[in-house]
Amino acid sequence: MNTTLKEAPPNEIGFDPTNFVHLKNITFAEYQFKYHLNDCYGECDLSGLRNKDQLLFQKMSPKNHQLNLILVDSMFPILLSDIVLEVFIRGISSFEQYKAKRVEPVLMDMHLPRAYLHNKLFSFMDYLLYSKIAASKVWNGRFDYETVFYRKDGNGEIQYYPVYNRKELFEYMMPNVQLGIDKEKSFVKGRTVSLCFTIKI
Repeated sequence: MNTTLKEAPPNEIGFDPTNFVHLKNITFAEYQFKYHLNDCYGECDLSGLRNKDQLLFQKMSPKNHQLNLILVDSMFPILLSDIVLEVFIRGISSFEQYKAKRVEPVLMDMHLPRAYLHNKLFSFMDYLLYSKIAASKVWNGRFDYETVFYRKDGNGEIQYYPVYNRKELFEYMMPNVQLGIDKEKSFVKGRTVSLCFTIKI
C-alpha cells in the first residue's frame, strides 16, 4: 500500500516523506466471503443469484481475516457480509451508498441504531488505513499512525491527511472508496457460494 519515494510530495508538514501514501490505485483489502445457498432455492451459478435471501453467511476464508475483523466488533464480519451482498446483488459501490440504503442496520434479527453503523464503519476505516488488519496473518494489534495520506483535489491542490486529520480523511473515504466483487475469483460449488470482495481507491 505504500507509495514510492518518487510519488511522495515534498516534506512540507514535518513528516518523514517515506511515510506518505498517495490515495490512488490502492487495494486496501481483498476478502473471500463464503455463503450457503438457502435450501429453499435451487442450485444455480453466480448469474442466478438475484436475491439476498438466497445466501446465508457462513464464514470468511482464510479464517484469520474473520478473526481480525472481530477486533473491530464481534458482529462486524456479519455486517460486512451484508455489505458484500448489497454490492453483489444491488450494485452499490461505496460505504456511503450502503449507509444511505440502511436506515437501521439489522444483524441477527437485532435492530441497531443508525449511529452504530456510522461508528463501526469509521472504526473499520481506522483499522484498514493504519494497521495490517486486512493481512492474511493474525493481526499483531499494532497501528502505524506515522502514515500521512495525500491526494490531489479538483483544483490540483494536494490535500494531506496526517493522523490528526483522520476524521476528514474518513469522511472523504466513505463515498470514494470503491467496493466491488471480483467475479474471476468468485464461484459457486454445490451449495457453497464464494464471493471475492475488494476495497479499493
